[in-house]
Amino acid sequence: MRWDLGFHGGACVRDTSDRDLVSDQISHMVPRYVGGHANVRVLVVCSFMDATVEISFLKPAASSPDDIQVAVLDERTLQIMEAEGRSIDIVLHLQKTTHLVLCRYFGEHYDRLLAAARSAGIPVITFLDDDLLNVPLETGNDVFLYFQQPHRRDVLRRAVADAELLIVSTPQLGTSLAGLRNGKPLYVLPIYRSVEKQELALIAPPDEKEKVIGYMASQSHADDFALYVPGLTRFLERRTDFRFEFFGTISPPTAFEEFGDRIYRHPKAHSYEEFQEKLRRLRWTVGLAPLRNSPFNANKADTKWVEYTLASIPTVASESNVYAVPLNAQACLSADADTLEPVLHRIVDAPQERRDLLCRSEKLLATKYPVEQHLALLIGTLRSL
Repeated sequence: MRWDLGFHGGACVRDTSDRDLVSDQISHMVPRYVGGHANVRVLVVCSFMDATVEISFLKPAASSPDDIQVAVLDERTLQIMEAEGRSIDIVLHLQKTTHLVLCRYFGEHYDRLLAAARSAGIPVITFLDDDLLNVPLETGNDVFLYFQQPHRRDVLRRAVADAELLIVSTPQLGTSLAGLRNGKPLYVLPIYRSVEKQELALIAPPDEKEKVIGYMASQSHADDFALYVPGLTRFLERRTDFRFEFFGTISPPTAFEEFGDRIYRHPKAHSYEEFQEKLRRLRWTVGLAPLRNSPFNANKADTKWVEYTLASIPTVASESNVYAVPLNAQACLSADADTLEPVLHRIVDAPQERRDLLCRSEKLLATKYPVEQHLALLIGTLRSL
Protein backbone atom coordinates (compact mmCIF):
# COMPACT_ATOMS: atom_id res chain seq x y z
CA MET A 1 0.00 0.00 0.00
CA ARG A 2 1.39 3.40 -0.95
CA TRP A 3 1.46 6.12 1.72
CA ASP A 4 0.87 9.71 0.58
CA LEU A 5 -1.31 12.70 1.40
CA GLY A 6 -4.26 10.94 -0.18
CA PHE A 7 -4.06 7.90 2.08
CA HIS A 8 -6.74 7.70 4.77
CA GLY A 9 -5.45 5.59 7.63
CA GLY A 10 -8.98 5.42 9.00
CA ALA A 11 -12.20 7.38 9.17
CA CYS A 12 -11.40 11.08 9.52
CA VAL A 13 -12.84 13.05 12.39
CA ARG A 14 -12.47 16.78 11.85
CA ASP A 15 -14.10 20.14 12.37
CA THR A 16 -16.14 20.98 9.27
CA SER A 17 -15.34 24.69 9.53
CA ASP A 18 -11.62 24.00 9.16
CA ARG A 19 -10.67 24.27 5.51
CA ASP A 20 -7.08 25.48 5.28
CA LEU A 21 -4.41 23.50 3.46
CA VAL A 22 -2.50 22.38 6.53
CA SER A 23 -5.64 20.97 8.12
CA ASP A 24 -6.58 19.19 4.89
CA GLN A 25 -3.15 17.57 4.79
CA ILE A 26 -3.26 16.56 8.45
CA SER A 27 -6.73 15.08 8.11
CA HIS A 28 -5.49 12.87 5.27
CA MET A 29 -2.26 11.88 6.98
CA VAL A 30 -3.67 10.62 10.27
CA PRO A 31 -6.43 8.15 11.18
CA ARG A 32 -8.27 10.64 13.42
CA TYR A 33 -8.28 14.41 13.40
CA VAL A 34 -10.16 16.98 15.49
CA GLY A 35 -9.62 20.72 15.66
CA GLY A 36 -8.99 23.95 13.84
CA HIS A 37 -6.76 26.86 14.76
CA ALA A 38 -6.18 26.17 18.45
CA ASN A 39 -2.95 27.14 20.21
CA VAL A 40 -2.78 23.75 21.96
CA ARG A 41 -2.06 21.29 19.15
CA VAL A 42 -1.60 17.72 20.30
CA LEU A 43 -0.31 14.75 18.34
CA VAL A 44 -1.45 11.55 20.04
CA VAL A 45 0.48 8.41 19.10
CA CYS A 46 -1.02 5.05 20.09
CA SER A 47 -0.33 1.41 19.36
CA PHE A 48 -4.00 0.87 18.47
CA MET A 49 -6.88 3.22 17.78
CA ASP A 50 -8.95 2.12 20.76
CA ALA A 51 -11.60 3.50 23.08
CA THR A 52 -8.98 5.15 25.31
CA VAL A 53 -7.96 7.52 22.52
CA GLU A 54 -11.59 8.32 21.73
CA ILE A 55 -12.60 8.84 25.37
CA SER A 56 -9.55 10.66 26.67
CA PHE A 57 -8.59 12.91 23.75
CA LEU A 58 -10.83 12.94 20.67
CA LYS A 59 -14.14 13.34 22.48
CA PRO A 60 -13.11 16.33 24.64
CA ALA A 61 -11.28 17.95 21.71
CA ALA A 62 -14.37 17.63 19.52
CA SER A 63 -16.36 19.53 22.14
CA SER A 64 -14.11 22.60 21.86
CA PRO A 65 -12.02 22.63 18.65
CA ASP A 66 -11.09 26.29 19.09
CA ASP A 67 -9.27 25.47 22.33
CA ILE A 68 -7.43 22.28 21.40
CA GLN A 69 -6.55 20.40 18.22
CA VAL A 70 -5.89 16.66 18.32
CA ALA A 71 -4.38 14.53 15.59
CA VAL A 72 -3.76 10.80 16.04
CA LEU A 73 -1.27 8.36 14.55
CA ASP A 74 -1.48 4.64 15.22
CA GLU A 75 1.28 2.05 14.81
CA ARG A 76 -0.06 0.81 11.48
CA THR A 77 0.15 4.29 9.97
CA LEU A 78 3.65 4.76 11.38
CA GLN A 79 4.70 1.52 9.68
CA ILE A 80 3.32 2.72 6.34
CA MET A 81 5.10 6.04 6.76
CA GLU A 82 8.38 4.26 7.48
CA ALA A 83 8.00 1.98 4.46
CA GLU A 84 7.57 5.03 2.22
CA GLY A 85 10.45 6.92 3.82
CA ARG A 86 8.16 9.47 5.42
CA SER A 87 9.30 11.02 8.68
CA ILE A 88 7.23 11.81 11.75
CA ASP A 89 8.73 15.30 11.44
CA ILE A 90 6.33 15.91 8.52
CA VAL A 91 3.29 15.55 10.75
CA LEU A 92 4.87 17.57 13.57
CA HIS A 93 5.57 20.37 11.10
CA LEU A 94 2.23 20.35 9.31
CA GLN A 95 0.22 20.22 12.50
CA LYS A 96 2.51 22.72 14.24
CA THR A 97 2.46 20.28 17.15
CA THR A 98 2.85 21.75 20.63
CA HIS A 99 2.62 18.47 22.60
CA LEU A 100 3.32 14.83 21.76
CA VAL A 101 1.22 12.35 23.78
CA LEU A 102 2.12 8.65 23.85
CA CYS A 103 -1.22 7.03 24.71
CA ARG A 104 -0.86 3.36 25.68
CA TYR A 105 2.06 3.24 23.26
CA PHE A 106 4.44 0.25 23.22
CA GLY A 107 5.40 0.08 19.55
CA GLU A 108 8.59 -0.10 17.52
CA HIS A 109 8.87 3.61 16.72
CA TYR A 110 9.46 4.91 20.23
CA ASP A 111 13.04 6.07 19.70
CA ARG A 112 12.15 7.90 16.46
CA LEU A 113 9.17 9.59 18.08
CA LEU A 114 11.19 10.70 21.09
CA ALA A 115 14.07 11.99 18.94
CA ALA A 116 11.72 13.93 16.63
CA ALA A 117 9.94 15.58 19.53
CA ARG A 118 13.17 16.48 21.32
CA SER A 119 14.66 17.88 18.11
CA ALA A 120 11.61 20.10 17.65
CA GLY A 121 11.52 21.16 21.29
CA ILE A 122 8.12 19.51 21.80
CA PRO A 123 7.37 18.11 25.29
CA VAL A 124 6.54 14.40 25.47
CA ILE A 125 3.68 13.22 27.68
CA THR A 126 2.89 9.57 28.39
CA PHE A 127 -0.73 8.69 29.18
CA LEU A 128 -1.85 5.39 30.72
CA ASP A 129 -5.20 4.20 32.04
CA ASP A 130 -4.01 0.68 32.95
CA ASP A 131 -0.85 -0.66 34.56
CA LEU A 132 0.36 -2.34 31.38
CA LEU A 133 3.65 -3.27 33.03
CA ASN A 134 1.82 -5.51 35.47
CA VAL A 135 -0.87 -7.21 33.41
CA PRO A 136 -1.88 -10.34 35.37
CA LEU A 137 -2.45 -13.86 34.08
CA GLU A 138 -6.12 -13.48 35.04
CA THR A 139 -6.64 -11.29 31.95
CA GLY A 140 -6.10 -14.41 29.85
CA ASN A 141 -3.02 -16.22 28.64
CA ASP A 142 -2.87 -14.40 25.28
CA VAL A 143 -3.12 -10.93 26.82
CA PHE A 144 -0.66 -11.82 29.58
CA LEU A 145 1.96 -13.16 27.15
CA TYR A 146 1.45 -10.21 24.80
CA PHE A 147 2.44 -7.72 27.49
CA GLN A 148 5.29 -9.93 28.73
CA GLN A 149 7.03 -9.50 25.38
CA PRO A 150 10.42 -7.88 26.23
CA HIS A 151 10.31 -5.11 23.62
CA ARG A 152 6.84 -3.96 24.68
CA ARG A 153 7.85 -3.94 28.34
CA ASP A 154 11.01 -2.01 27.53
CA VAL A 155 9.12 0.65 25.57
CA LEU A 156 6.49 0.99 28.27
CA ARG A 157 9.11 1.39 31.00
CA ARG A 158 11.03 3.97 29.01
CA ALA A 159 7.88 5.86 28.03
CA VAL A 160 6.92 6.11 31.69
CA ALA A 161 10.43 7.10 32.79
CA ASP A 162 11.52 9.38 29.90
CA ALA A 163 8.48 11.59 29.36
CA GLU A 164 8.49 15.15 30.66
CA LEU A 165 5.15 14.29 32.24
CA LEU A 166 3.27 11.09 33.03
CA ILE A 167 -0.52 11.42 33.13
CA VAL A 168 -2.58 8.62 34.67
CA SER A 169 -6.34 8.31 35.00
CA THR A 170 -6.68 7.26 38.65
CA PRO A 171 -4.79 7.91 41.93
CA GLN A 172 -4.11 4.18 42.41
CA LEU A 173 -2.46 3.96 39.00
CA GLY A 174 -0.30 6.93 39.91
CA THR A 175 0.83 5.13 43.04
CA SER A 176 1.59 2.00 41.03
CA LEU A 177 3.83 3.83 38.54
CA ALA A 178 5.39 6.57 40.66
CA GLY A 179 8.51 4.54 41.41
CA LEU A 180 9.53 4.58 37.74
CA ARG A 181 9.46 8.38 37.48
CA ASN A 182 12.54 9.17 39.59
CA GLY A 183 10.88 12.30 40.92
CA LYS A 184 9.73 13.63 37.54
CA PRO A 185 6.19 15.09 37.33
CA LEU A 186 3.22 12.73 37.48
CA TYR A 187 -0.34 14.04 37.31
CA VAL A 188 -3.54 12.21 38.06
CA LEU A 189 -6.27 13.43 35.73
CA PRO A 190 -9.72 11.81 35.56
CA ILE A 191 -9.74 12.03 31.78
CA TYR A 192 -11.69 8.86 31.23
CA ARG A 193 -15.32 8.68 30.13
CA SER A 194 -17.00 12.08 30.45
CA VAL A 195 -20.36 13.17 29.07
CA GLU A 196 -21.96 15.87 26.98
CA LYS A 197 -25.38 17.42 27.57
CA GLN A 198 -26.83 15.87 24.42
CA GLU A 199 -25.82 12.42 25.66
CA LEU A 200 -27.59 12.97 28.97
CA ALA A 201 -30.71 13.97 27.07
CA LEU A 202 -30.79 10.51 25.45
CA ILE A 203 -31.09 8.68 28.77
CA ALA A 204 -34.57 7.13 28.84
CA PRO A 205 -36.54 5.32 31.56
CA PRO A 206 -35.61 1.63 31.94
CA ASP A 207 -37.21 -0.74 29.47
CA GLU A 208 -40.17 -2.55 31.06
CA LYS A 209 -40.80 -5.02 28.21
CA GLU A 210 -37.47 -6.80 27.77
CA LYS A 211 -36.30 -9.21 30.46
CA VAL A 212 -32.56 -9.38 29.90
CA ILE A 213 -29.52 -9.27 32.16
CA GLY A 214 -26.40 -8.21 30.26
CA TYR A 215 -22.63 -7.86 30.44
CA MET A 216 -20.35 -6.08 27.99
CA ALA A 217 -16.63 -6.83 28.04
CA SER A 218 -13.68 -8.30 26.22
CA GLN A 219 -12.40 -11.83 26.83
CA SER A 220 -9.75 -10.40 29.16
CA HIS A 221 -12.56 -9.88 31.72
CA ALA A 222 -13.63 -13.53 31.84
CA ASP A 223 -12.02 -13.93 35.26
CA ASP A 224 -13.99 -10.96 36.60
CA PHE A 225 -17.22 -12.35 35.20
CA ALA A 226 -16.54 -15.73 36.81
CA LEU A 227 -17.31 -14.11 40.18
CA TYR A 228 -20.95 -13.73 39.18
CA VAL A 229 -21.46 -17.01 37.31
CA PRO A 230 -22.77 -19.10 40.28
CA GLY A 231 -25.28 -16.44 41.29
CA LEU A 232 -26.37 -15.87 37.71
CA THR A 233 -26.82 -19.59 37.15
CA ARG A 234 -29.12 -19.83 40.16
CA PHE A 235 -31.03 -16.73 39.04
CA LEU A 236 -31.57 -18.02 35.49
CA GLU A 237 -32.68 -21.42 36.81
CA ARG A 238 -35.36 -19.76 38.91
CA ARG A 239 -36.32 -16.98 36.50
CA THR A 240 -37.03 -18.77 33.26
CA ASP A 241 -38.61 -15.58 31.90
CA PHE A 242 -35.17 -13.93 31.72
CA ARG A 243 -32.42 -14.17 29.13
CA PHE A 244 -28.75 -13.30 29.42
CA GLU A 245 -26.75 -11.41 26.78
CA PHE A 246 -23.06 -10.70 26.28
CA PHE A 247 -21.70 -7.83 24.21
CA GLY A 248 -18.08 -8.02 23.08
CA THR A 249 -15.44 -10.69 22.65
CA ILE A 250 -16.09 -12.42 25.96
CA SER A 251 -17.36 -15.99 25.58
CA PRO A 252 -20.24 -17.47 27.60
CA PRO A 253 -19.00 -19.84 30.35
CA THR A 254 -19.68 -23.55 30.05
CA ALA A 255 -22.04 -23.29 33.04
CA PHE A 256 -24.46 -21.38 30.78
CA GLU A 257 -24.75 -24.16 28.20
CA GLU A 258 -27.79 -25.58 29.97
CA PHE A 259 -29.77 -22.43 29.15
CA GLY A 260 -29.53 -22.91 25.39
CA ASP A 261 -30.94 -20.05 23.32
CA ARG A 262 -31.61 -17.99 26.44
CA ILE A 263 -27.93 -17.01 26.17
CA TYR A 264 -26.83 -14.75 23.33
CA ARG A 265 -23.61 -12.92 22.46
CA HIS A 266 -23.58 -9.74 20.41
CA PRO A 267 -20.30 -9.41 18.46
CA LYS A 268 -17.95 -6.54 19.28
CA ALA A 269 -18.40 -3.15 17.65
CA HIS A 270 -15.82 -1.83 15.19
CA SER A 271 -15.63 1.70 16.60
CA TYR A 272 -16.44 3.43 19.86
CA GLU A 273 -19.30 5.28 18.22
CA GLU A 274 -20.80 2.01 16.98
CA PHE A 275 -20.33 0.52 20.44
CA GLN A 276 -22.28 3.34 22.08
CA GLU A 277 -25.11 3.14 19.58
CA LYS A 278 -25.40 -0.64 19.86
CA LEU A 279 -25.32 -0.61 23.66
CA ARG A 280 -28.08 2.00 23.68
CA ARG A 281 -30.28 -0.22 21.51
CA LEU A 282 -29.91 -3.30 23.75
CA ARG A 283 -32.09 -1.85 26.55
CA TRP A 284 -31.04 -4.45 29.12
CA THR A 285 -33.02 -4.63 32.35
CA VAL A 286 -29.74 -4.61 34.30
CA GLY A 287 -26.08 -4.34 33.28
CA LEU A 288 -23.41 -6.09 35.33
CA ALA A 289 -19.99 -4.74 36.31
CA PRO A 290 -18.17 -7.49 38.23
CA LEU A 291 -14.61 -6.73 39.21
CA ARG A 292 -12.24 -9.07 41.00
CA ASN A 293 -10.33 -7.53 43.88
CA SER A 294 -6.77 -7.32 42.51
CA PRO A 295 -3.96 -4.76 42.25
CA PHE A 296 -4.46 -4.51 38.48
CA ASN A 297 -8.20 -3.86 38.73
CA ALA A 298 -7.70 -1.32 41.51
CA ASN A 299 -6.18 1.01 38.90
CA LYS A 300 -9.35 1.11 36.80
CA ALA A 301 -12.04 3.76 36.44
CA ASP A 302 -15.84 3.43 36.63
CA THR A 303 -16.27 3.74 32.86
CA LYS A 304 -18.56 0.70 32.57
CA TRP A 305 -21.12 2.33 34.89
CA VAL A 306 -20.96 5.55 32.85
CA GLU A 307 -21.53 3.69 29.58
CA TYR A 308 -24.40 1.61 31.00
CA THR A 309 -26.06 4.76 32.32
CA LEU A 310 -25.82 6.56 28.99
CA ALA A 311 -27.48 3.50 27.44
CA SER A 312 -30.36 3.70 29.98
CA ILE A 313 -29.22 0.52 31.74
CA PRO A 314 -29.18 0.38 35.58
CA THR A 315 -25.92 -1.06 36.95
CA VAL A 316 -25.09 -3.76 39.48
CA ALA A 317 -21.36 -3.59 40.32
CA SER A 318 -18.81 -5.15 42.63
CA GLU A 319 -18.16 -3.30 45.87
CA SER A 320 -14.80 -1.63 45.21
CA ASN A 321 -13.04 1.72 45.19
CA VAL A 322 -13.41 1.72 41.41
CA TYR A 323 -17.17 2.20 41.73
CA ALA A 324 -17.04 4.14 45.01
CA VAL A 325 -18.45 7.38 43.54
CA PRO A 326 -21.66 5.94 42.03
CA LEU A 327 -22.08 3.48 44.91
CA ASN A 328 -21.84 6.26 47.51
CA ALA A 329 -24.33 8.31 45.50
CA GLN A 330 -26.70 5.33 45.34
CA ALA A 331 -26.43 5.52 41.56
CA CYS A 332 -25.75 1.81 41.22
CA LEU A 333 -26.23 -1.32 43.31
CA SER A 334 -23.44 -3.40 44.80
CA ALA A 335 -23.31 -7.19 44.75
CA ASP A 336 -20.63 -9.76 45.44
CA ALA A 337 -20.63 -13.45 44.53
CA ASP A 338 -22.90 -14.34 47.46
CA THR A 339 -25.38 -11.47 47.19
CA LEU A 340 -25.81 -11.21 43.42
CA GLU A 341 -28.81 -13.55 43.15
CA PRO A 342 -31.00 -11.83 45.78
CA VAL A 343 -30.00 -8.38 44.46
CA LEU A 344 -31.07 -9.37 40.95
CA HIS A 345 -34.37 -10.87 42.13
CA ARG A 346 -35.17 -7.61 43.91
CA ILE A 347 -34.12 -5.12 41.24
CA VAL A 348 -35.70 -6.83 38.23
CA ASP A 349 -39.08 -6.74 39.98
CA ALA A 350 -38.74 -3.12 41.12
CA PRO A 351 -39.21 -0.81 38.12
CA GLN A 352 -39.38 2.29 40.31
CA GLU A 353 -36.05 1.44 41.95
CA ARG A 354 -34.47 1.04 38.51
CA ARG A 355 -35.86 4.42 37.47
CA ASP A 356 -34.48 5.98 40.64
CA LEU A 357 -31.06 4.44 40.01
CA LEU A 358 -30.94 5.94 36.53
CA CYS A 359 -32.19 9.30 37.77
CA ARG A 360 -29.44 9.50 40.40
CA SER A 361 -26.89 8.31 37.83
CA GLU A 362 -27.90 11.02 35.38
CA LYS A 363 -27.59 13.72 38.05
CA LEU A 364 -24.18 12.42 39.10
CA LEU A 365 -22.91 12.41 35.52
CA ALA A 366 -24.19 15.95 34.97
CA THR A 367 -22.41 17.32 38.03
CA LYS A 368 -19.17 15.33 38.25
CA TYR A 369 -18.50 13.95 34.75
CA PRO A 370 -19.13 16.79 32.24
CA VAL A 371 -16.74 16.91 29.30
CA GLU A 372 -16.05 20.59 30.00
CA GLN A 373 -14.34 19.66 33.29
CA HIS A 374 -12.36 16.94 31.55
CA LEU A 375 -11.22 19.36 28.83
CA ALA A 376 -10.25 22.11 31.27
CA LEU A 377 -8.07 19.68 33.23
CA LEU A 378 -6.39 18.41 30.07
CA ILE A 379 -5.70 21.84 28.56
CA GLY A 380 -4.54 23.29 31.88
CA THR A 381 -2.08 20.46 32.36
CA LEU A 382 -0.68 20.71 28.82
CA ARG A 383 -0.27 24.47 29.06
CA SER A 384 1.70 24.08 32.29
CA LEU A 385 4.57 22.44 30.39
